[in-house]
Amino acid sequence: MAEKALEVFNRAIGMKEVNDIDAFVRQFMLPSADTFVFIRDTLQPHYRTLLDCWVAIERAERQVSLLNPVADRANRIVEGDQRIEGWRQLQDLVQPYFASRHLTLLRHHENELSGAIEAADVSRVATLGRLAEDRGERDQQPRRSDTAMRN
Repeated sequence: MAEKALEVFNRAIGMKEVNDIDAFVRQFMLPSADTFVFIRDTLQPHYRTLLDCWVAIERAERQVSLLNPVADRANRIVEGDQRIEGWRQLQDLVQPYFASRHLTLLRHHENELSGAIEAADVSRVATLGRLAEDRGERDQQPRRSDTAMRN
């Protein structure tokens, strides 16, 4: 940079007169630029890369939008499986519950039957007692009849 400034200084002293300041600044003060080469070598590859990225993003967005119904269905399937599993757990819990309820009813029925058996036994004993009395009376009857007939 210092060399260029020195060259500009030397030329300005040599010319002593500058007619076109713009041309002078472009020629001596600004670096020479190969605009087309810069565009071709630097900007176009970056532009292509950016364009390729944009196309890839659009393609990915389309793919995601196409896969959204699949994801929704998968979520519904998972929710359904969870509900089915919940119902299975309830079924597993229902069986012991109803078994305990059935056992309670059977014990209640057993108590009722025990009471009925006790009542039947008491009734049987009473009936057997009356039967024994009736047989005793019956057995006494023929003797009385026999005695009355003999007289």
